[in-house]
Amino acid sequence: MPPSYAEKFNRYHTVPFLVHEGYPVYESAIVAQFLDAKYNDGKLHSRDSPERA
Repeated sequence: MPPSYAEKFNRYHTVPFLVHEGYPVYESAIVAQFLDAKYNDGKLHSRDSPERA
Protein backbone atom coordinates (compact mmCIF):
# COMPACT_ATOMS: atom_id res chain seq x y z
CA MET A 1 0.00 0.00 0.00
CA PRO A 2 1.48 3.37 -0.93
CA PRO A 3 2.05 5.65 2.07
CA SER A 4 -0.13 8.31 0.46
CA TYR A 5 -3.14 5.95 0.66
CA ALA A 6 -2.78 5.48 4.41
CA GLU A 7 -2.21 9.21 4.88
CA LYS A 8 -5.40 10.03 2.96
CA PHE A 9 -7.70 7.89 5.10
CA ASN A 10 -5.92 7.56 8.44
CA ARG A 11 -4.60 10.63 10.19
CA TYR A 12 -2.38 8.44 12.38
CA HIS A 13 -0.84 6.66 9.34
CA THR A 14 -1.16 3.27 11.03
CA VAL A 15 -2.37 -0.13 9.89
CA PRO A 16 -4.61 -2.02 10.04
CA PHE A 17 -7.42 0.22 8.95
CA LEU A 18 -10.33 -0.06 6.59
CA VAL A 19 -12.58 2.34 4.76
CA HIS A 20 -16.28 1.52 4.85
CA GLU A 21 -18.61 3.62 2.70
CA GLY A 22 -16.03 6.40 2.68
CA TYR A 23 -15.47 6.44 6.44
CA PRO A 24 -12.17 5.23 7.91
CA VAL A 25 -12.10 2.74 10.77
CA TYR A 26 -8.73 2.32 12.47
CA GLU A 27 -7.15 0.79 15.57
CA SER A 28 -7.17 -3.00 15.40
CA ALA A 29 -9.61 -3.54 18.29
CA ILE A 30 -12.11 -1.10 16.80
CA VAL A 31 -11.75 -2.66 13.35
CA ALA A 32 -12.48 -6.08 14.90
CA GLN A 33 -15.52 -4.74 16.77
CA PHE A 34 -16.81 -3.01 13.65
CA LEU A 35 -16.46 -6.14 11.50
CA ASP A 36 -18.05 -8.27 14.23
CA ALA A 37 -21.04 -5.95 14.54
CA LYS A 38 -21.44 -5.47 10.78
CA TYR A 39 -21.00 -9.03 9.53
CA ASN A 40 -21.13 -11.40 12.50
CA ASP A 41 -24.16 -10.08 14.40
CA GLY A 42 -21.94 -9.16 17.38
CA LYS A 43 -21.11 -12.77 18.29
CA LEU A 44 -17.40 -12.22 18.88
CA HIS A 45 -18.08 -11.14 22.47
CA SER A 46 -21.17 -11.74 24.55
CA ARG A 47 -23.24 -8.69 25.48
CA ASP A 48 -22.06 -8.67 29.11
CA SER A 49 -18.42 -9.35 28.26
CA PRO A 50 -15.84 -6.86 29.60
CA GLU A 51 -14.18 -6.91 26.17
CA ARG A 52 -17.28 -5.27 24.67
CA ALA A 53 -16.96 -2.25 26.95
